[in-house]
Amino acid sequence: MAAVGGTFDYLHIGHQILLLYTLLAAKETIYVGVTGEALLINKKYKELIQPLNLRMKKVRDFLESINGKLEFIIFELKDPFGPTTSS
Repeated sequence: MAAVGGTFDYLHIGHQILLLYTLLAAKETIYVGVTGEALLINKKYKELIQPLNLRMKKVRDFLESINGKLEFIIFELKDPFGPTTSS
């Protein structure tokens, strides 16, 4: 398992490199938290950020284009810690 999180707005080469390294670290499952509205409240220019569902789709499409055999769990990141604080 490997996990990563971010806003992933306009999926650029930096995001792709981060996701590629995550793919290299994963054996079966990758968890990707995509920043939701709750965490964007104070973000500068938040009105220019792509909708959450589009950002999540672009992350999934990119990951599947590299390795369609792994399981990808892509979810809305509602707080800074995501599921890391639960057991």
